[in-house]
Amino acid sequence: MTVLSGRPLSLLYVTARYPPFVGGTEIHTAEVARRMVARGHDVTVLTTAFEPLPTGEETVEGVRVVRVRAWPADFDFYFAPGIRSTIIAGRWDLIHCQGYHTFVAPAAMIAAVTSRQPFIVTFHSGGHSSLLRRSLRPLQQVLLRPLLKRARRLIGVSQFETDYFRRRLRLPEARFATVTNGVAPDFLDVDAETPTHRSVICSVGRLEKYKGHHRVIEALPEVRKRIPDVVLYIVGDGPYRSQLEAVARRLGVRDRVEFIVVGSGERREMAELLRSARLITLLSDYESQGVVGLEAIAVGRPLLVADGTAMAELGRYGGVSVVPPHVDTHSLATLIAHKIEENSAPKRNLVPLWENTADALEAIYRGVVSTSE
Repeated sequence: MTVLSGRPLSLLYVTARYPPFVGGTEIHTAEVARRMVARGHDVTVLTTAFEPLPTGEETVEGVRVVRVRAWPADFDFYFAPGIRSTIIAGRWDLIHCQGYHTFVAPAAMIAAVTSRQPFIVTFHSGGHSSLLRRSLRPLQQVLLRPLLKRARRLIGVSQFETDYFRRRLRLPEARFATVTNGVAPDFLDVDAETPTHRSVICSVGRLEKYKGHHRVIEALPEVRKRIPDVVLYIVGDGPYRSQLEAVARRLGVRDRVEFIVVGSGERREMAELLRSARLITLLSDYESQGVVGLEAIAVGRPLLVADGTAMAELGRYGGVSVVPPHVDTHSLATLIAHKIEENSAPKRNLVPLWENTADALEAIYRGVVSTSE
């Protein structure tokens, strides 16, 4: 940990979701927040809760967490008037918006501008299973540009994401920074000799169609012909589970598919699970980076990703195979089977730790605050 000199800062992180919810943005925000607290900063997380989950305030690992009500519960718009009123009523050295794609982000940015408090934004962009929502994203980015233009820094979690938004927003390059995700020490410490008793494939991510779990299930019958003891762990939770189960039943492989949910705070459990796999697949249509990709590399397991977004950047760490975004089922099955039969664990390469992420963000915070005082 690198502790930069200067007074402790008061920081507000604004995010639509926060643990115990599981996802890349949630993990990123929680990992960074508690590290900032460990460095002596005062950190508040402002987030939302749908009914019947309670609103209110609690302290989690030294982080003050404030939850306000959001609507509607059956859509991910996150209309939450309490975001604006909470920001207007408070005062922080810096407001950090985590994510841009719900109503939480513009509410936070408008409140920051209104109350004359400096803010920065990390995009945490992602895919969506709805064709309508995906088609509206470019318009959403255009509409948000006047607010994003007021941000002191705009941060991508990969070079792909940074370059994408720099092109889309047409703002000066100096306004942008790339600060990657990291991994917890558990992924470096997990036993390198952990035995694997079955030919396990792990497909990791929220259970949404765009995450591509169904593509691995569709390849499983052909993989099973070559690898009789193959089993697929689908690691995650979400609304698409029943459809995935239906695909597995239709293809006669339901007995070879197991659904596993790992809590956002159970990083050791996730490390051990990934280490037990012979292959980890991330076939999402869109990822801004993918925390799990870094975690897979850290535990020394082969990784198979879809090309076209930030996932291909992980190839620089080694042990990563890349397939075209719309690879056919036969080609995918052939490659999966080959990777399992190869049974060669890649070298456990060093990847960024969350401490490195915190170092980079703290430097940005100091720079922004120094120009605001």
